[in-house]
Amino acid sequence: MTSAVRVRLGEDGADAERVEQLAGYLRGELFERGISDVKALPAGEAPPGSRGFDATTAGGLLVTLGKPADGLRSVVAAARTRARSTSWSG
Repeated sequence: MTSAVRVRLGEDGADAERVEQLAGYLRGELFERGISDVKALPAGEAPPGSRGFDATTAGGLLVTLGKPADGLRSVVAAARTRARSTSWSG
């Protein structure tokens, strides 16, 4: 059984580029913890009449968990580890 968790990151005063950087750090932390199915969270449907592109939500991750309970613990632990980091730098 697999489950997915949506994670949205933010930081006071951060622009979209910074939030994406933070998401990248968390994605790396999750990979280190054995969670390999981590994707950018889609932004939703494109506006009518727009040309197709893969828009994403800044700071959003879609994490697919193989074993939901263990996977969720890993996501929470990784987020806590990153949040404790004063600079959120890799």
